[in-house]
Amino acid sequence: MAKVSKNAKPINLKSSNSYSTAKKNNTKAKDAIHNTKYNRTSPVSNKLQEAAVQYGSMTILNHASKNIFWDEDMYAVPAADKITIIKKGISKRELEAVKQESGLDYDTLSNVLSVSKAKLHSKKGAEKFDQNTSERIMLLADVIAYGQNVFEDKKTFNEWLKTSNTALGGKAPIELMDTIYGIDEVKKEIGRIEYGVF
Repeated sequence: MAKVSKNAKPINLKSSNSYSTAKKNNTKAKDAIHNTKYNRTSPVSNKLQEAAVQYGSMTILNHASKNIFWDEDMYAVPAADKITIIKKGISKRELEAVKQESGLDYDTLSNVLSVSKAKLHSKKGAEKFDQNTSERIMLLADVIAYGQNVFEDKKTFNEWLKTSNTALGGKAPIELMDTIYGIDEVKKEIGRIEYGVF
């Protein structure tokens, strides 16, 4: 289970500009880049698309299929592409990218992904996890990418993820993410923050 400090101060969403103005601050350039990446009818060449996705703070990892697994807008990747990635398997290297972005340790990842730490440690580099574990990694990555996009600050979102939340029954979001329904509740809470529904 994730370690949650009982003394952690609750985050005041209303007083934080990074929360209340998250969507308002999205620029036309960011939207254009998003459209370039995911609009299959775009005439933009593959080379230009690859160049366009170099913006942002996250690591971008490409599969042999040329589908993008991980970047800050990966939550918006079409479901069909995510299914393809999951079925091909997500690698240890890609899990490490999620770990680095989220700041989660292996104890927490083991709990969230419902696998042993030994299994997580046993994979190396390009070695891939099975379909069930790959799906869990994708779901976790989805939440992290969505949350960091809404909060517009990685550190603030990662702190929120580990801080008790009254809207989630007094539990930290990460504590609920070991089940599909828990992940769904966390995404709904992020959505409420995105649209200013506190």
